[in-house]
Amino acid sequence: MLLLNTCISLLVVIFLETPLMAETSCEGRVVGYLRSWSGDDISRQKMASLTHVIFAFFHLAENGTLSVGEGFDNFEGYSGRKLKRLFDSNSNTTAPKILFAIGGWGNSKFLSKLSGTDGSRKALASEILRIIHKYNFDGVDIDWEYPVSGGHHKGHPDDKVNFVKLLQEIRRQFDEKKLLLTPKKMLSVATSAGSSQIEVSFNMEEIMKIVDFVNIMTYDYYGEWNELTGPCAPLYMNENGMSRTSVSMTVDSNIKEHYCKYNDLGKFNLGVAFYGRYWNNVEGQKPGLFSIARKNQKGKVDGGSISYKDIRQSREWDLSKAKFDDETRTPFIHQNGKLLTYENEASIREKVEYSRVKGLGGVMIWAVDQDDNDNSLLEAVRGVRCGHPQESPPFNCDSNLRMDDNEDQVNSYNPVSINVALEVFDSNGRKVSIKCGVRDPSSHILKSALEAFGVDLSLINHFGLFLAHNRKPLEKRYDGFDIIVKRCLKNFENPYVSMQLLNQKLAANGIFHKLVIRKVIYDPAIEESLLFDNGTLNLLYNQALNEFLNNRMDCDDQTKLSLREYAEEGEKISFLRLCHLQPTYGYEHLEDVETNYPHPNSLSSIKIGRRELILSVKDRDTEAVIESTTFRTTRIRVWKIEYNFTAEKQHSYVLKFEYLMPPNDFRWIDINSSQAVTISLFLQSMGTEILLETKNNKLLLECDDLCKTSANALEHIKENSSLIHNSLALNEQGVDRYESFEDVVGWMADGIQMTNRFSSVLD
Repeated sequence: MLLLNTCISLLVVIFLETPLMAETSCEGRVVGYLRSWSGDDISRQKMASLTHVIFAFFHLAENGTLSVGEGFDNFEGYSGRKLKRLFDSNSNTTAPKILFAIGGWGNSKFLSKLSGTDGSRKALASEILRIIHKYNFDGVDIDWEYPVSGGHHKGHPDDKVNFVKLLQEIRRQFDEKKLLLTPKKMLSVATSAGSSQIEVSFNMEEIMKIVDFVNIMTYDYYGEWNELTGPCAPLYMNENGMSRTSVSMTVDSNIKEHYCKYNDLGKFNLGVAFYGRYWNNVEGQKPGLFSIARKNQKGKVDGGSISYKDIRQSREWDLSKAKFDDETRTPFIHQNGKLLTYENEASIREKVEYSRVKGLGGVMIWAVDQDDNDNSLLEAVRGVRCGHPQESPPFNCDSNLRMDDNEDQVNSYNPVSINVALEVFDSNGRKVSIKCGVRDPSSHILKSALEAFGVDLSLINHFGLFLAHNRKPLEKRYDGFDIIVKRCLKNFENPYVSMQLLNQKLAANGIFHKLVIRKVIYDPAIEESLLFDNGTLNLLYNQALNEFLNNRMDCDDQTKLSLREYAEEGEKISFLRLCHLQPTYGYEHLEDVETNYPHPNSLSSIKIGRRELILSVKDRDTEAVIESTTFRTTRIRVWKIEYNFTAEKQHSYVLKFEYLMPPNDFRWIDINSSQAVTISLFLQSMGTEILLETKNNKLLLECDDLCKTSANALEHIKENSSLIHNSLALNEQGVDRYESFEDVVGWMADGIQMTNRFSSVLD
């Protein structure tokens, strides 16, 4: 999968090499996790079907010490007694190896710190060896969630490098003590299925040099964190139910990615789930796998997970009503407004057969204690893991899209959904936490965040979801918020993935991006009409307050004094109305650019808003402003974006607009900027406001239409032509260069088409 559900885990497994591990046709790996908190033990019958059992989890303290759970360093407590029963049932000569796991979603907090230095890495590796000797474990499983990007706890930009160093240290200590640890310990890693999260958190090329095999967690593609229902682990794509961008949301596509990137599947195990996921409040009574699930009232559960054992025993789910989707090769139950997607014996057999035919080294199970009392799923695993791979090569990689070959199309890799808490900020640092899937598109995140901020969702088109970072990332400022917008996220993007990939690229420079909601309106008259809604008022006020506090609003001393008084008294509407009178209120201050105006290679600051684009030429040494030029958007005839890509895979963007210079000459102005697409979108928004200028004639160009296709937007404009035909005053000097409405549509078309041409480009 591209990204996991409740936890995108990196699982590192170390264990003793035995004859059971030989790479023979019938002895492929079968690795099963046993949950320490569950009420079910593992029987000897189940043990006989496994090559490895991983006991999850041991507790990792801040000082690097490990305990079996509840603070005990022995077989006491609930987890300790369960661990003892596990060892007691593992008595025959063909028994699997027993490992223990550390980390997990709630206990990865200290892994970043403990892997941060040579000394801490050595100490952690030594503590792992101590536990192995104390309990006679065969190895350890490190479940770090997750390096760099973080999960329940924040990550650090050095995590990706330090994780490799930690693995190297564990391997070094095992090799150093090989006489005491005979036979030789083995080291393995388990990751999420898709390359997006791997690129962010894990240096897989280096990791694969150290480890013996990798567990791929190919499940949790869909779950209760999504409004769109779908199969938990689709083997193949359903073109009728899954969007075109969901081609990478399948087991098959992810395994193909691994084969085409790493050239061999022998080190990989295919993950299978012994549980299902369900949604409440699913729309429609037609029994379909792909539907829309609406949230319950606040405080109610939207859905959850359920073990296969509980599915078999539950009265809530009628297995006689189960359907099987022939496209994704998965079972599901749709009844009483609820939907359950899960694995059964048939789907498990097909996945295990797939892993064998494609040449994978084995399978991994989460979790063996979730099987029914008849061991139905485990028997299905055991029944088909014999035989030789039938396909050579297993995939044709000629048409496989590779992330490292085409960075600009990274958004076509929709990662597998996981349950994450995504922080979304307003423009003055107030934040809300949104529970969502990492593959959820921007439109869903924006809607949920605005809902959390108390905004009337009928006003959603006045706001956008932006990637932004601290204006001076290496300097500490006052306790407020001082950000610079990187770009506006398009509706089809996955904000979590876009943010993590950008952070990975720029983390070395100390730049970390966050998700920020900002207005996408520039006309104070339009803003005035929105002040009736309290949630919208708060967002607009916080953005204006931040602009004022960071001295980006040019106003006289008396105005500054009045604004401070309004802010202190909480007079938000009065504050905003005074801001509306300031000539530079509401401008976006972007990254510095290079332009050809007034002369080639001019370094300029840029701000855009209120139907103006202002370029201020700066001295390259002192950064002092030499001169400023204001370009009225009503004088821009057309704009376009040029994209340059070199053999060294360096890319650059140039926004070019043709401008009517006094007295009546057109000139092309070039802006070299990584934010070219963002500037284009701002121009597009201001063009929309021009069309809305007449108060009696209102035209609503919904953001969704503009973001989907230029054809949709233009059709909407044309349908409403009668509303705006006479509403344009486009030239301050009284010379209207547009002879007809069709000219206006053409002007909008040029900008919209150019913007959408680059809609999949990450600046």
